[in-house]
Amino acid sequence: MSTPDPARPLEAGDRFPEIIRQGPDGRAIALYEFLVGEPALVAVSSSVVADAATLIAFDRLVSEQTHYNAAIVAAGALPELQSFVTENQIKTPVVVDDGRAVAACLGRAPNRPARFFALDPTVRIDAVAQTVDDAASIAPQANEEARAWRIVGSTAPVLIVPNVLEPELIQACIDAYESDNTESGMVRFVDGAIELVPDAARKVRRDHTVEDPDLLNLLSDRIARRVLPEIQKAFFYPVTRFEKFKVVCYEANEAERQAGYFRLHRDNLTPDARHRRFAMTLNLNAGEYDGGFLRFPEFGPELYNPPTGAAIVFSCAHLHEATDVTRGRRFALLTFFFGEEATQARRQAEQQQQQ
Repeated sequence: MSTPDPARPLEAGDRFPEIIRQGPDGRAIALYEFLVGEPALVAVSSSVVADAATLIAFDRLVSEQTHYNAAIVAAGALPELQSFVTENQIKTPVVVDDGRAVAACLGRAPNRPARFFALDPTVRIDAVAQTVDDAASIAPQANEEARAWRIVGSTAPVLIVPNVLEPELIQACIDAYESDNTESGMVRFVDGAIELVPDAARKVRRDHTVEDPDLLNLLSDRIARRVLPEIQKAFFYPVTRFEKFKVVCYEANEAERQAGYFRLHRDNLTPDARHRRFAMTLNLNAGEYDGGFLRFPEFGPELYNPPTGAAIVFSCAHLHEATDVTRGRRFALLTFFFGEEATQARRQAEQQQQQ
């Protein structure tokens, strides 16, 4: 599995670092105490002395709004930050960092100027700005409807992670599919061996297995940075492995009145799949087709259709279906996740297939 490059500064789609440090008053504080499940705008500085004018302007900017939270994360000695806050009458909460979170946000080059991060309620980065003026343009907008409490009667235990892939990488996935794809199938035992056999009664889909090393590395990096931390947070499961990526296409053949679909199934019942713990479907072109929802009938009638670039992650034990695509083509990136405790099960299955 690819390891994220620690030297690359955090970008939109990444998770902002969790920080539990001293505040300027010496009290131990956590960054999330200031964010409390609301959108936020955060300034990150490697030096409050070098960035003083910028941070003062940021403080004035955020002090005039009420629909999002704000904080300043800064590296440096506690007395230096205390003086900065007092002398400049800074009202924005300041969290003192030991340098690790600042390096993750700014990179490791010397004399790094401050950057500004718009965060969603889950503390994932929505946008990044390099100046205070640009920070104002990426600041969360007032949206009372989105913040209003809603009663939920039922929902499947799924995780939706937005902004996993950027548009250029999405297009690269679709281009890879267009260059080479084959008819998908269902796992069947043929002469004692496991094979994928086409079965249009169960599945109408074509697949491309990602083999290009450059595309594979980019996808691995994005999944490791943007999806795996969310699985750990939501399901408290340490993913350390994932299967090969597949770019798949469910296509409607309107002339023959044939839809693309995958009927109700579970993803971990066959011997070759028992190691799987979580499945991921990442939509590559939402809105360009009709139908093509995910549904989990054990948990209710809801239909799921994450936006382009967003992933939906769910237990491989859940019964689910990719419903009929009745117009156009639905592209998605698929993989399956598992951890160390499941690795042995996979090795045993592979050995059995080779016998």
